[in-house]
Amino acid sequence: MRSYSFLYLIFVALINQNKYWFSSLAKIAFIALTIANQIFSQNTNYILYNTSNSGLPVNWVHSFAIDRTNNIWIGTYWNGLVKYDGNTRSTYSLCGPDFVTAIAVDRDNNLWVGACDLYKFDGNNWITYSLPSGCGINEIIIDENNIKWIGDICGHLIMFDDTSWTVFNTYANWKPPNFNHISIAIDSSGVIWIGSSQGGLERYDGTEWSIVDTILSVRSIAVDSSNNKWLGTFYSGLVKYNDSDFVFYTPSNSGNPDYFINVVKIDKHNNIWSGGYLTGLTKYDGQVWRNINTSNSCLTSDHIFCLAFDDSENIWIGAYTPYDSLYGGLAVYNENGISDLRFDNELLPEVLILEQNYPNPFNSSTNIRYIVHKISKLQIKIFDILGNEIETLVNDEKYPGEYEYIWNPQSISSGIYILQLKTESYVQSKKMVYLK
Repeated sequence: MRSYSFLYLIFVALINQNKYWFSSLAKIAFIALTIANQIFSQNTNYILYNTSNSGLPVNWVHSFAIDRTNNIWIGTYWNGLVKYDGNTRSTYSLCGPDFVTAIAVDRDNNLWVGACDLYKFDGNNWITYSLPSGCGINEIIIDENNIKWIGDICGHLIMFDDTSWTVFNTYANWKPPNFNHISIAIDSSGVIWIGSSQGGLERYDGTEWSIVDTILSVRSIAVDSSNNKWLGTFYSGLVKYNDSDFVFYTPSNSGNPDYFINVVKIDKHNNIWSGGYLTGLTKYDGQVWRNINTSNSCLTSDHIFCLAFDDSENIWIGAYTPYDSLYGGLAVYNENGISDLRFDNELLPEVLILEQNYPNPFNSSTNIRYIVHKISKLQIKIFDILGNEIETLVNDEKYPGEYEYIWNPQSISSGIYILQLKTESYVQSKKMVYLK
């Protein structure tokens, strides 16, 4: 599949740069490679799990972890901890409100959960630890020495080595009101970075503390391969700190669409992924910004609260809509097509089938065929390769049956387009090639 895609991209690049005058044979080869790329490429980019189509007990997902055997652990608001192992779902009730705020996995694959207290699960038994600060938990980070670093809502940084506790009073601990969302990250030098929602960024190298900033409202911290710190902030957007200077990425000066960032994660390719308070999921590769939201994906909420990556480079997205329990849930996304998803088919919504358009490539019109298994409100849209909407073909409720739509594009240029069929809980996409 990779060889097909590689050759295909070479042909596309040559067309776009006008560096190659296609003979009839070359055109035939290009079409053949295009079709091969369509056949062998993964086309499903999104899957949504919620209370209506899966065993998810609530649509408010607050925290995530993926353990060393690729089990998905989901912390919910008021409905405890949920585990998916690829075949079965297990739910754990830990304490009174069952509000799971943080999850981490140590080097021995033990699970550490922040709720009313700190909980450890070794796969068979649970152990409960009461925090010495007496405050609730915001975040748990585990370093290479298996030491747990915990941020609580009172502004403390707490170190736990499985035996003893050390409680540090951060700068945020002295700032009213006495409620802080404390975020933590560990850089490549082992330095602990602490951010506060009440204003402040600090560093601790194991011996000395340094206050870096006292203004920023930090909600999340991630460290890239160059040791830059990326901060998700409220009011200041996405912020990069390189140990000397701050760079601000806001809607006014960049492709970042939100001033309010709930979460920041960095994938193994050093792409920056941020979850906005009102604008969905955004990817930044250092040059290009791409936003995924309720208007161009299966997401039912643009309020992204947590993110995680699995071994197959799928990104797991936890979302919710404040004050509306109907929207949110758990989404899985991969811009190259979801791969090696371990959930059994019974958890997936069997609502629709979008077939590959034919002919493809095409130069005048193309047939779009889709199958509906149950009454569904659906949309069929065309997007360009950058994600800009070109045209809405269908926006209606459909009864079970087979449907066909003939698309005659007008006033568009040759190139690759995305055909998307979307319901409230599922999206399928296909690539189309238009040749004038």
